[in-house]
Amino acid sequence: MVRCLFVACAFLTCLTLSAEEEGVFEPFTGEVQGSRVRLRLQPDVESYIVREVNQNDLLVVVGEAHDYYAIQPLKDQKAYVYRTYVLDGEVTGSHVNVRLAPDVEAPIIGQLNVGDKVNGIVCEENPRWLEISPPDGACFFVSKEYLRHVGNKDLIATRSKRESEVRHLLNSAYLTSQAELRKPFEQIDFARVESGFRRVLQDYSEFPQFTEKADKILAMAKDVYLQKKVAYLEAKAIDPAMPWDGSQSVLNDALVQYQKRLESFEKELQEEGLAVLAESAAHPQTVTLELEPQELATKGMEVEFTPVERKIKDRMLVWQPVEEALYHLWAMAHGDCSMREFYEEQELEAEYLEGIVEAYDRPIPNRPGDYRLVVNGRPAAFLYSTKVDLSDLVGEKVMVKAVARPNHHFAFPAYFVVDVG
Repeated sequence: MVRCLFVACAFLTCLTLSAEEEGVFEPFTGEVQGSRVRLRLQPDVESYIVREVNQNDLLVVVGEAHDYYAIQPLKDQKAYVYRTYVLDGEVTGSHVNVRLAPDVEAPIIGQLNVGDKVNGIVCEENPRWLEISPPDGACFFVSKEYLRHVGNKDLIATRSKRESEVRHLLNSAYLTSQAELRKPFEQIDFARVESGFRRVLQDYSEFPQFTEKADKILAMAKDVYLQKKVAYLEAKAIDPAMPWDGSQSVLNDALVQYQKRLESFEKELQEEGLAVLAESAAHPQTVTLELEPQELATKGMEVEFTPVERKIKDRMLVWQPVEEALYHLWAMAHGDCSMREFYEEQELEAEYLEGIVEAYDRPIPNRPGDYRLVVNGRPAAFLYSTKVDLSDLVGEKVMVKAVARPNHHFAFPAYFVVDVG
């Protein structure tokens, strides 16, 4: 009982800290100067150690007490409240303790009262408890000597937003490079490949973990582009009249090697949370066009189709990384929303187009679609889709539900077809 009262008093000290310093202390962001720096429950060297933080970690400082700064709980800090005192997301008791662990002996970091709203989940470790965020006013303490003033209190939120932006931008650049380098050499627009990576390198230099990856992937992309260029020129030198159809193995070798070199690097991206974020069940998994049916089977994809059907499937797959790249650019301005949410918004912006579908196979750079919509005998729009097999509609007059896409300065607008109806 004495121990609990002692901890509770420490919490009340934290709550009244700002009032005591009102008009004097200005909250700020501090950067940790040291490794395994301890956050304590009270401003005392003998106090309970809540956790440890590391060099360059950022903390929001909300007050001070003697030789210590009071800081807000970190974003991933968990807290626990006994479920008996919570009904339908609302606290039913007075002075209900919030603890650091789902245990009645765990340190108290705050209290809740009748009517307080609680948004929590049942604790897997001990289902008698709810896992919640630390309550308002909860704070911990770190010795002043280990913190350096680096900005105002909003710096962490600003930095977190920019980190989300660069993460999505790097994903978009990576997917764009894959989409372009799968094309026949004559159709590759390497300026598009470079632009996303250059933006990461130039605009987000404060995130070396991302700029280093951007630099490395760009170097790999340049290498495969040059290999494909050399292979193409050599093939044309042998036979100047030889058409490029994307099927000659000598010209695909560079891309195959590129994919192999990317495999280990993609594992690093996944470990860093940089892997492709696509999650929509409506979109098939990205695969290289060199994969054989038995390899596709190991990736959980349907493989019972004829060579002609496979060509159609591959034709749709070519646009998948393009769509995922567009999602990541959209997510830069919408926080960490999912790809599903991206398409939900796209559905609201969709429009209906009517005309006859015709195939469009001209081998030109930046082709904005595999099909064209013909209206009154004249082309009116480019079309592509990863949701609808447009090859089934060639020659037919149809009504399509579609969303505008970049047309790369071609004569007609481009659309992504989401449905036919």
